Amino acid sequence: MTRYVALLALVLFAMACGQKQKQAADYGVVEELATVDEGLVAELVEGCTAEVMVDFGDVEPRSVVSKTISVVNATDEPIVLLDFETTCRCTTLEFDHRPIGVGESRDITLTFDSRGEWGGIGNFLSVETSNEECAFVVWMSAYIE
Repeated sequence: MTRYVALLALVLFAMACGQKQKQAADYGVVEELATVDEGLVAELVEGCTAEVMVDFGDVEPRSVVSKTISVVNATDEPIVLLDFETTCRCTTLEFDHRPIGVGESRDITLTFDSRGEWGGIGNFLSVETSNEECAFVVWMSAYIE
């Protein structure tokens, strides 16, 4: 039940994302931050959905922040990350399309661009893999100060 309440809250936040007008002041200097967090791991298991919750915490206005997610292939065949869909263009994933071997891992980068955003932000990203039995989703949250 808690998972469904959290899902609803993130969907409502996502609906608000991208509906704000950007002002000229929003295109100031962009500060790039990169953070690698232990524990941001998506374990791909056949028949299951790998979920990762990424909380950027408090983010400065007009900044770009990134976190690294380790994707682990726990299936019995190589998997390729094909594409992703996001609820807001302010959130993207960067990854290569080389196969992830059985038992291997690959780092991908989640990036959030706070320009034009304010307050609480929540986004959802769905990642398509070469194995239809392996679903992979990323929940993202941030608060623009």
